[in-house]
Amino acid sequence: MAIIYEINPPKVEPGAPLPPEEAERLLAPLLERVSRAAAVCDGIHLTESVLGTSRISPITAAALMRRDHPSLGITVTMRVIGRDLADAEQYVADAASAGADGVLVVMGDPPKGVQTGPALAPSRVAASLRGRDVSVFLSLLAEPDFDRIGAKLEAAPEGFFTQVVGSIQQVSRICGRLRPSFRIIPCVMVPSAKNMRSAKMLHLDWSGYEGDPAGFIGEVHDAAGDVLVSSPNDFAAALDAMKGAKL
Repeated sequence: MAIIYEINPPKVEPGAPLPPEEAERLLAPLLERVSRAAAVCDGIHLTESVLGTSRISPITAAALMRRDHPSLGITVTMRVIGRDLADAEQYVADAASAGADGVLVVMGDPPKGVQTGPALAPSRVAASLRGRDVSVFLSLLAEPDFDRIGAKLEAAPEGFFTQVVGSIQQVSRICGRLRPSFRIIPCVMVPSAKNMRSAKMLHLDWSGYEGDPAGFIGEVHDAAGDVLVSSPNDFAAALDAMKGAKL
């Protein structure tokens, strides 16, 4: 059971890999935030290339986080678009070597300005990764059609990260159908003025919990056993919400 904080590695220009010392310099602000977040959460989830924007690899960030926080839960996203099965298997092996506990397999957005061929289905990739040294997760809509997720269920992942939820009823519906066979990690976006643009992009209605985000995070955690806290543009609000949920 965990409160997990989602964080995006810093953006970089696409091109040649960064030297290790430059990557660590760019990651210094993220690592400082992780140290502060670790006081009020149980784990960190690192994203990869959000909306096709190039970012420092979450595996690079995970290795530095594991160095500084030996007992912190760490998961990373892997997008399958632009990768073949061998690339995906190597990514997961690298994630395990970096100290990550789990990998969330998603379709993802293509890198900006890069042509990609047909993408593998995340469920196929997840099925091929069973039995590895890290847990494998798939994504799930906040309002899934259970009749259309057979391939995801057959892939037998450790569990599912949901898209952002806006009500406890959404969480209860998913958990009632899929737990305890699968771990369910609902995503909650912290309501704040700085996060409003992101909420609109996701068509999220947070009016049902806007007045008490910490209480809602705690309620989701109690219902599902886990919760992923997203606050892409407001770190202070995320800290306050997670601290309140922990009380």
